[in-house]
Amino acid sequence: MLELRDLHANYGEIVVLKGVNIFVRQGEIVSLIGPNGAGKSTVIKSVFSIAQVTKGEVIFEGKPITHKQTHELLKLGIVYMPQGKVIFSNLTVEENIKISGEILLNAEKLKERIDWVYSLFPVLKRKSRQLAFGLSGGERQMLALARALVISPKLLMLDEPSLGLSPKLQAELFSTISKIRERTKSSILIVEQNAKKAIEISDRTYLLEDGKVVLSGGKEIVKRKEIKAVYLGGRY
Repeated sequence: MLELRDLHANYGEIVVLKGVNIFVRQGEIVSLIGPNGAGKSTVIKSVFSIAQVTKGEVIFEGKPITHKQTHELLKLGIVYMPQGKVIFSNLTVEENIKISGEILLNAEKLKERIDWVYSLFPVLKRKSRQLAFGLSGGERQMLALARALVISPKLLMLDEPSLGLSPKLQAELFSTISKIRERTKSSILIVEQNAKKAIEISDRTYLLEDGKVVLSGGKEIVKRKEIKAVYLGGRY
């Protein structure tokens, strides 16, 4: 589904990624973990043409998409949910959900998709006519996810989805991500600080440090000393 080959990326003069190689198969959950400043979010932003890719390739469904514009990526089925529970507080819950789908879907298909995301997040249906600023932190995260899912993404990229959530809400969120994969067969790429939970739900996890992948593997890598260092927020 997605492959990054020798990816290098900058923000202006600041070099962040220094040759990243990762892949995501159809229907997989793949997580990127590592210390702050390791380049995890830049990987996703490079795919979505937010960071400046200076070398390497981004391949999606066998075709190069490096440097494609955002609207082109959306039409291909790639959706990016930034960190911070970004929603439009002055719009209703349903208006927030509609806003992405109205661009790409006809009215009938959009209604069908909204009904589907309401089945996944019943609380949003109950609050569909309320302004979004009144939602709790967990409900805001649900809304951000619903808005991403309404256009049936082939690849869903989540940047720090558990940021700012209580342990209980984090557990619910990771359960929901697994449920999304089961129901949609979408591929999901997650950047996450909660390494343990990310590894638990992922088919494969990549540990980044200083802009490079230093370790990858399945659920068994939770036992590695390098991962234990991540739990402490340090280096190994």
